[in-house]
Amino acid sequence: MKAAYLVTENEDAANRFKQLLSPELLAVTEIVSAGQTYAAVSLAGTIMSERSRPVILVMDAESNSAEDAKQREQFLEGLLLPAASDAPYKVCIVIPSIAEITSSKAIQQITQFLTQALNQKTIVSTA
Repeated sequence: MKAAYLVTENEDAANRFKQLLSPELLAVTEIVSAGQTYAAVSLAGTIMSERSRPVILVMDAESNSAEDAKQREQFLEGLLLPAASDAPYKVCIVIPSIAEITSSKAIQQITQFLTQALNQKTIVSTA
């Protein structure tokens, strides 16, 4: 079982993240696709509640509006809240879409979250 999970909507997005994330993060992070939006939310919640591992849910904004993306992020975070455990989780909304990212702010957010979550997990498990 991997130390952290990145959940996304489709296989193309999962493959893109496998190309963009560092080898160090890929070694400890399971990147999974759920096939569609609500299946991704459900999968992220299941991983959070059953495995107590850090989870980052990465979704398309489905809009070019930063305001719409922020609202979508807050909505999805609210959907995941009941499944939250001690492990950290994050929702990352990519504008305009995951298919178009190369090395953007989204990759930085994902890398930062996973690095911090994994460092926190190491500190907690060694204490």
